[in-house]
Amino acid sequence: MGGSVHISRVVIENFRCIRSLDVRLSPTTVIIGENNAGKSALLDAIKLALGRRWGRSGQTGFNEYDFPMDQRGGARADILIKLWFSERTPGEWPQEMLDDLLPIIRLDPTTNLSSICLRVTCSFESVSRSVDPNWVFLNELDEPYAGSGGRNQNLSKFFEFAPCFSLAAMRDANVEFGGRSRFWGGLLRTIEVPEERTAELEASFSALNAELLQADPKLEAIKTTLKTIGSVIANGAASDVDVRAIPLNLWEIINKAEVVIQGPDEVARTGSPSLE
Repeated sequence: MGGSVHISRVVIENFRCIRSLDVRLSPTTVIIGENNAGKSALLDAIKLALGRRWGRSGQTGFNEYDFPMDQRGGARADILIKLWFSERTPGEWPQEMLDDLLPIIRLDPTTNLSSICLRVTCSFESVSRSVDPNWVFLNELDEPYAGSGGRNQNLSKFFEFAPCFSLAAMRDANVEFGGRSRFWGGLLRTIEVPEERTAELEASFSALNAELLQADPKLEAIKTTLKTIGSVIANGAASDVDVRAIPLNLWEIINKAEVVIQGPDEVARTGSPSLE
């Protein structure tokens, strides 16, 4: 897509350990706190609000354990999650996105900044022990849109511009950045390099490979020996033999991309996926 939106503010009420929370976010936000302070609850609330599959085939994402109970174990208060997505500067959002999301975009006449407010509410039915979530976009009066702004199609369009990816907290990043990771592997597979740029890069790889082979005479000697063996095996009709110190194909380079998070004294976490 031509652009994406970023969360600028989050309001949460009655979700797990969070009774009331109103926090503003920057494009990059780090959440730090003690155990059981609500860090995971905040992130899970955002994931549930932006879950694309919820509401389909009976799935909601929410469950009864997301609701706080009163001291007598009676009725549970409704969950409220509100997410704001705002431009930081006028015209930041591309026209393609503005056109697609026009029915749910709010424009501040003073700052000329566009914004979107998504509200998710969820109630709990104690008899059937079922949950009932609802997704709506709010207008400038903090009320659900009517007419074109209230259509369900707005959600699917919106999610195209608000992708939500998450990694579980862990001490070894190899688990998420390894070959079986759906997140990292899927992300690498979405990389698209123009054909002309691919040809330029692969030519550079070939030149670098040649330099590496010339750096140590033993490699050239190995190459010569392999050519001789190949010629004997193929009765003098062997094709050329080469040694690749580095992959010459662009995808072979990309699918071995690794993440390195380095501290002051050592590499703290690394991941090296194998996607073949």
